[in-house]
Formats: sequence, C-alpha cells, structure tokens
Amino acid sequence: MIAETPLTLSLADVMSAGKDGLALVDQTGVVRQANARFGELVGEAASLVGRTAEEVLPGVLTSAQCLEWSYPLANDVPSFQRALVQRTDGSERALLLSVMPVSVEADRLLLLRVMDDSQQHAAMVELSKTPGRAEAELADRLQYQALTVLLQHLRSRHELRFVLGLHLERLLPHTRGALFLIDTETSGFVTAVRWGGAPDLEDAPLPACVAQHLDTTAPPAALLTTRIPPPTHSEQGICAPIIADGAILGVLFAERAGLGDVRSGDTALSEQVRRRLFDVADRLTLPLTVVHLRERLQQTRHVDALTGLPDRTQLDRVLAHTFRDAATEDAGVALAVVGLDQFSMLNRSAGFDAGDHLLRSFARFLQGHLQPREALVRLGGDEFVIVFPGMDAEGARARIEVVHARWLYETAVGTGGHTFSTGVADATTHGAAARDLLRAAARGLADAKAAGGARTVVAGPPVPSVVPKTSYLKELGVVRGSDSHR
Repeated sequence: MIAETPLTLSLADVMSAGKDGLALVDQTGVVRQANARFGELVGEAASLVGRTAEEVLPGVLTSAQCLEWSYPLANDVPSFQRALVQRTDGSERALLLSVMPVSVEADRLLLLRVMDDSQQHAAMVELSKTPGRAEAELADRLQYQALTVLLQHLRSRHELRFVLGLHLERLLPHTRGALFLIDTETSGFVTAVRWGGAPDLEDAPLPACVAQHLDTTAPPAALLTTRIPPPTHSEQGICAPIIADGAILGVLFAERAGLGDVRSGDTALSEQVRRRLFDVADRLTLPLTVVHLRERLQQTRHVDALTGLPDRTQLDRVLAHTFRDAATEDAGVALAVVGLDQFSMLNRSAGFDAGDHLLRSFARFLQGHLQPREALVRLGGDEFVIVFPGMDAEGARARIEVVHARWLYETAVGTGGHTFSTGVADATTHGAAARDLLRAAARGLADAKAAGGARTVVAGPPVPSVVPKTSYLKELGVVRGSDSHR
C-alpha cells in the first residue's frame, strides 16, 4: 500500500541509485526520469523519458493505476507486486515492483522501483513481517475503487445514502459520524447518512465544526478547508466541508466511536482516519454537485413557466402533504378553485399578451395575500387552486371574499376591473380524497360563473351522477369527452 507521507527525493538520488531500478512517473503515467538500472532491468536501452508506464511495463502498470495511486491509502509500506516483464529482446523476466508517492522538487510523483532476483527475496521477507498487510491493501484499494465508481453514477440522495452506507463504516473504522447536506429550502443542514451507531442528531445540536459552516457572513475561503486540521482539534471530532463554486453543499463529520469512557483522554481520531475523511469528502464534491443540479432541474420541471407557481403536476404532492399534516393535527382542510371571469373574451379582444400579463399579475397578487402554510397552484388557463390547511369551507369563503375585495380595489382604477369567481369545498363535507375535494370545488366554480361571476360559492353536497365539465377537469383527466362521471 502507498505511504501517507511522501518521501522527499532529489533527481540526483534517483539517477545515482546503483542496484535499484528507479523511475519517476507523474500522475498521468508519463515517465519523468529513470536511471540506467531501471532500463536494464525492464530491457529498454533507449531513453524512457516521455514514455508512459503502460508502454514500459506492458500488462503490469496502467495510467489509470497511476492516477488511482495518487490518492494515499494510509500505510507505512510501499505497494509490492510481482511483475513478469516482456523485454524488447523477446525474453521475460520476473521482477518485484514497488510503487510509492514521493516529492521531488515540489512535484508529487510516483516512484517505481524494480528489483532483480537477489533483491526479491529480501523484499518479500520485509513484506512477510506484516502478515495480512498485502491483503488489507488490496481490500482497501478495491473499496476505494468501488466507492468512486458508484459515486460517479449517483442520481439521487437516496442512492447516495445507499452507497455511503455500504462504504463509510469500512473506510473509517472505529468512528461514528454523519454526512450533513444543505437543505435549499431552509438553508439549514439535514442528516443524509449516519454510520458507526451515530445517535439520532435531528433533535440534538449540530457539532460545533458543522454549525460554523452555516455562518453565511464568513467568506468562502474561511470555510474551504483544504488541509487536514492538526491533531489538537480532533477531540471535538473532525469536519470535512464539501464545497463547489464557493457554495457549501455539505459537511462530513466523524468522531471516535465509543466516547463513553472519556476519562482516558484518548478521543482523537487516528491520522489514517482523518486523512481518509477528507479524501472521501473530496470524492463527494462532484457527485453531490450533479445530484444538486438534478434536483434543481426536477423542481424547474414542475414550475409553471408563465407565473412561476407550482404547476398542476405538483397539486397531488401539495394536497398529500396538507392532508397528512391535517390528520396529525386533527384539523380540517379547505380548497378553493379560482377562475378569472371573461378571460377568453380578453384574449380575443386585447390579444394573448394582455392575457398573459393579467395572469402574471393575478398570480403575484394571490401569492402576496397567502397566509403561512397556504398553498397556491396553477391548474392551467385562468384557473388556480388555493389550499387552506386548518379551515372549513365557510372559513375559506370568508378569506376569499376579503381577497376578492382587495383585488377589485387594486385593479379598478384605469383597468375597468377584472373579477374572478371561486368555488370552495372542505374535506369534512365533500370527502378527504384529493379528487373529491377538487370535484366539489369545481362544482362551486361552475355555479359561481353561471350566476354571473364575481362571487364565491361553497359547493353543495356531492352528487356523483353529475359533474360539471369545466376545462380544468378535462385537463386533469376527470372528464373525458362526453363521458359522465362514474
């Protein structure tokens, strides 16, 4: 396995090595320097500089491996592997290859070391002193590889929880912690993943190093932690922020598991775990950015382009959420279907631009007069739905009457006034199913318009055999053609 702390060498060290075949390779797999012994052992007389490790050691080392090994996997011995090298003269030679990160003149490179038969025995004896280390190295490397591949294909936060749940406890042993992600609606943190028996943190205060990342007054540079904090800070746990384009997406938090016995004072995370925590956070940045963009795109798909309101595809979600809260609180739910009067006549006489302008103005007006927890959805055309949690039909009717009077006052001067009609229903009278409530409010709207408009009508008791065939019900698929309701 690759050592955590890079070995510092000079070019002279590499070029002057006698028995060892040494070569320096960058993270893309291109040979930067190689001594004569390296060329001799791999059977290459010509200069190796500028060639790829894949060409020099075919079937043994790939460019992808060089890139993978640029991530330290926290161990104190280099990675050993047996290599059967095909030489240019057609012969094969068994060598032992080791790979470890080094720092050469401020560049981070990989040092390849090949050993002949006499050196192989000594190297294998050294390796045998740490039984199981080679197996552990391979397991860790496969774990990182699997995590990276799965993260590249994430599509949702649900998949993120599944993937990290499989890997974090293994990659961060003897720890417990959580991944906190920013909730775009509340601008606060929500717990996405927990591991290691972490307690339920929903009702507990956020760890101090997590909470500090909610300080929006701090410049992004102050939150962007690119270095692993010194061990003196680890008693309170470690936070690795996940930041993209100056915006924080989340924080990965870990602390020592089994903190019940703190009298010993041994609560610090190991250096290996601390480095892995930041490595995993780095690997999460791009996948979380992609998931965030997917979520924003999904939200945009359900927003009405003209008014900016949730469209009718969101109505079921809004009603389901409202009914769930009502059941918990033992409260009522009322619903109003609102339609502008003579809207089609306005489109014909003044044009569609005038109609669009009126719809946008009307939507902004309704939004501005909503109370907390009330919801507004555009069904289509000139029709809107307002959901009133905790109200009955009469309470909703009174609210609509006040809103209607305000609308007439604000639009009367210079416009000739545009009125609207409303049908109101509630769950107690007309049924707790969303479609039953919509049908009832639709009947109320039809009655209000039939009576001349500019009024609010509370729907009567449900009449299953008669359903008004209004435009929005056709759009909702409740009425099809001339079929009656069944």
